[in-house]
Amino acid sequence: MTIDSKILGMTTIIECKSKTYNYVSQGTGFFYAELEKEDPQKVDTMAPRWRKIEGTWLVTNRHVVFPKVKQADGSTIETIPDVFMFAMREVRNGKVEWVPIELSRDELLKRTKLHPDASIDVAAIQVDDLQVKIVRDNPDKQFVGGIHLTNDNLPSNKQPTIEATSDIVVCSYPYGFYDQENKFPIIKSGIIASYWGANFNGSPHFLIDAKLFHGSSGGLVISKPLDLAVINGNVMTSKDKQYTFLGIYSGEYTHTNSKGEEESFGLGIVWYSYLVPQIINEGVSPVAK
Repeated sequence: MTIDSKILGMTTIIECKSKTYNYVSQGTGFFYAELEKEDPQKVDTMAPRWRKIEGTWLVTNRHVVFPKVKQADGSTIETIPDVFMFAMREVRNGKVEWVPIELSRDELLKRTKLHPDASIDVAAIQVDDLQVKIVRDNPDKQFVGGIHLTNDNLPSNKQPTIEATSDIVVCSYPYGFYDQENKFPIIKSGIIASYWGANFNGSPHFLIDAKLFHGSSGGLVISKPLDLAVINGNVMTSKDKQYTFLGIYSGEYTHTNSKGEEESFGLGIVWYSYLVPQIINEGVSPVAK
């Protein structure tokens, strides 16, 4: 399967609506599946490696799921949208069309998990039953789906080594802009701009040098897909291009200078991918406001 098909199947546009706070906001998300642990007795055999999918999650930013709204006094509050929408895709008459899936306020709260540290801008929403229901209820439709990132794509399970200056790719829907005919996201490239594996300024994220825009929040960040690499001193090749799930983009990095002014360096914040399984396994439910 080409990298184009994989990206098409695993990414989605997100839209939130609130009557209470009178907003419509947009962001990006992607699908992540937790697989059961590998059976060590089958790893080095030619036998089929069937593994149970323990859950499929829509991953994005916390601020995409619960948009912040500015108050009259200048402060901001985290809100819960009345309607949260993401989508699958269907091929209809040779054209790719969105298949919207809407969650009410209560459904969103019930399905969402957050990191216990509220400053970590990542959220995971369980969606496997919703996807299965749509496919089962529409057996005659041709869906683009069944493609997810998994824990196998995490850096701890992939080669080659990632480090500062490594090439990265961000898949997102900036300002809701994308290929309308194919519903394909916009792909932007860049490099890792901070110490890989270290917490930048004590927070579990790293920085990338890539020019991105509003709406890209929640975007998928992966290593540049390659079919040729040097691993342990050996030149290796792969039939399918290989990539590593690096993290979740959450916005532009800014710095307050000595004059109290906000400065931008054209850098972006990416939360480490290892936070996703942490949130799925140890996360907390949001508190209704």
